[in-house]
Amino acid sequence: MPLILFTIVMTLRVVNESRDPQADRTIDWAGIAMSAAGLGLPVFVLIEQPTHGWGSPIVYGPLIGGIALFALFLVWEWRYPHSMLDLSLFRVRNFAVTNLETLIVYAGLMGAFFFITLFLQQTAGYSPIQAGFATTPISLLLFFLSPRFGRISTSTGPRLPMSLGPIVAGAGLLLMTRIGADANYLTEVLPGVLLFGLGLSATVAPLTATALDSVEERRVGVASGINNGVSRVAGLLAIAVLGAVIAGSFDSKLDRGLAAAPLTRQAQGVVEDAKAKPLAVPETKGLPAAEADRIQEAASAASVDSFHLGLELAGILMIIGGVIAGIGIQNPRRREAHGAPLAATAGDCGHEAEGGRPVEPLEPVGESA
Repeated sequence: MPLILFTIVMTLRVVNESRDPQADRTIDWAGIAMSAAGLGLPVFVLIEQPTHGWGSPIVYGPLIGGIALFALFLVWEWRYPHSMLDLSLFRVRNFAVTNLETLIVYAGLMGAFFFITLFLQQTAGYSPIQAGFATTPISLLLFFLSPRFGRISTSTGPRLPMSLGPIVAGAGLLLMTRIGADANYLTEVLPGVLLFGLGLSATVAPLTATALDSVEERRVGVASGINNGVSRVAGLLAIAVLGAVIAGSFDSKLDRGLAAAPLTRQAQGVVEDAKAKPLAVPETKGLPAAEADRIQEAASAASVDSFHLGLELAGILMIIGGVIAGIGIQNPRRREAHGAPLAATAGDCGHEAEGGRPVEPLEPVGESA
């Protein structure tokens, strides 16, 4: 809470406000309802599918309804004069590509780290505090390196850091597939964490700046809200999708690991309970020692393999995001320092220069102002 309070105070004191005098004050209640249901129902389906299966009405009914409602939401927003989501912003190439990259990169980021902290606690035996500190180097790298990568983006253009950053971060996730059930932090966890943090530091500042600098100043608030919303939706869907994939993989691998010999009825109940908690250590108390050891070994192997599958998918997502940025992002045209005293660097576009005159956003190559 003290950190939040400090952030609010500093924001109110030092951050310049942007206002749109032409903004529509009408609340789009229908759009709010359709977007919530159109996104919420598929997430519900992905969470419940491992329990009920795709053939259950509680799964395919909400899935069909959610997809239909989200499609209707897009049509509504395109045609309704008071829409909450201005789809015309996606006609701007850099804005559209940046949000597509945000969707893919943040899906990999949030999906991976949800399951990393879960795996370290439930399978590798880390305490919650240890699991939290295990990924703290990422926050430290972001704090110290993001401003520097922001300046690099200003001098070279955002395309290079926005493409290389996610690729390096994805490689960091793939490097974490070395993590096993008895994870040694220094040799198995830390190298991947550092590489991932380096790539993420190169990505975040240029990505946010490009999303905001690609639109007029009066629309920066809307652009920021859209980009932030895309990142939250990406994390929500990724955790649900990767959760379903990991749960399915865990079930099948656990069954294969125990297929060599039959289990007692009590042991079968333990296995079913274990399937309801993928990546967790099964509760085998009361079973014969040999059978308990067999179930725990099979569950540990299934957890490691399923966790690695989730990391591989998350890493591939981040690499795809980097490739998309390399292909789609356009660097702004450079302006000569002499004769253009009001030219702004990325992140300052749309702010006022000395004398109170507005600085125009830099014009992307091949794109009209």
